Amino acid sequence: MKTVIIYQRILPHYRVPFFERLYEILLDQGIQLQVVYGNEKAGDVPKTVHVDAPWARYKKVTYFNFLGAELVFQHARLSDFERDSNVIVEQSNRLLINYVFYFFRALKIIEIGLWGHGKNFQSTNEKNFKERFKRKYSTFADWWFCYTASGKQIISQLGFPSEKISVVRNSVDLGSLIKEQQRLKNTELAQLKERLGISGNNIAVYCGGMYAEKRIGFLLDACSEIKKSIPDYHVIFIGSGPDEHLVTSFCEENTWAHYVGSISGIKRVKYFSLGKVLLMPGAVGLAILDSFALNLPLVTTNITTHGPEIDYLESEVNGLMVEHNIQVYAQSVSGLLQDDKKRKILIEGCNHSKSLYSIETMAQNFADGVLKLLGK
Repeated sequence: MKTVIIYQRILPHYRVPFFERLYEILLDQGIQLQVVYGNEKAGDVPKTVHVDAPWARYKKVTYFNFLGAELVFQHARLSDFERDSNVIVEQSNRLLINYVFYFFRALKIIEIGLWGHGKNFQSTNEKNFKERFKRKYSTFADWWFCYTASGKQIISQLGFPSEKISVVRNSVDLGSLIKEQQRLKNTELAQLKERLGISGNNIAVYCGGMYAEKRIGFLLDACSEIKKSIPDYHVIFIGSGPDEHLVTSFCEENTWAHYVGSISGIKRVKYFSLGKVLLMPGAVGLAILDSFALNLPLVTTNITTHGPEIDYLESEVNGLMVEHNIQVYAQSVSGLLQDDKKRKILIEGCNHSKSLYSIETMAQNFADGVLKLLGK
């Protein structure tokens, strides 16, 4: 039985259902999947979850600094470098194991697939050395797995054959979120509101990492502005990260702001179900899929550092993208909270969009690429 090995620096909770489905699809094709995953750097998010599954193999990751740059060394098994091995690695400059695999590929011992965004969407300077170096080595592969269509465009512009690029349509397990929302009873939501001390219905939700790219300071200032125009406005914060202290301090000072901690999976659904709008003025990534799954329109801004999943947003159709200005953002959110007709249109857009993206589709797209990488 042929084996394909995917190296992942970490294994976040939201990626587990994808690998479970991918394992099943490939096994049906006579292919064994192995996912080698490591540990996050202390204090970083998202965190690794340890999985006891036939497809999962943990290998320690060591983080260190060299001349001010963070490098990552993931321990490997010698058998992964054997002739005719098929390895898929993340597109990242700092992953030292990648360069070992590149060397073995140059010797025509193994074949490599690259998996990534195409570029660093959070980088504000595409001409810096890191981005130029990434563009150079991003063609050192036998197959490419791009998260979204924009990634395919980026990689093909580097000269990589477009027929050797799979667009996997990055997703998470939406089905479990949808089922949990359908299961929730109004009495449960009423009890949750009472426990949080919320009496009105003008509720917004933030769910995501709390770090610089998420523009937490901007978000908090916008919330204060929204409160001025909507007296019964409340906001619920879910997540963690280096800027978590900004949120906890804000919530301690404002009784209408509620921090409920870092919550993942279906446990988030009850909080989303209380909300009318999902706030995310900073970098948008997979959170847009939560918006679609739970019919909670997302409002973001026109910054240039969004993740590739921003491709899924159609402003005024399934969410809103507005100017990156605190007053404009606050006015847009306030208007949406008070405009049931407009919000209904966006909810219909979310409902349609959720049918376009699923973990099953992503796994099948990825599996199709694996089969082509293996020459099947």
